[in-house]
Amino acid sequence: MAENGVLTGVIMIEDPLREDAAKTVEMLHKAGFDKIVMMTGDSDRIAKVVSKKVGVDEYFSEVLPEDKAAFINEEYEI
Repeated sequence: MAENGVLTGVIMIEDPLREDAAKTVEMLHKAGFDKIVMMTGDSDRIAKVVSKKVGVDEYFSEVLPEDKAAFINEEYEI
């Protein structure tokens, strides 16, 4: 927020992390998946924090939906 061109306040909104996210990633690893990847449109700072909390092996931040599809196509040669 600004008043007369001067920053006077900031509003921040955060999506809550699903309570079962870390457990789900753990279960995928135990089931034999050796590479769990998180792709998000969020900033790198947020993605880094979330990836550590949930235990993914690799993350990509600031990714557009079409880039997510391209990654899957390239990774799995679809």
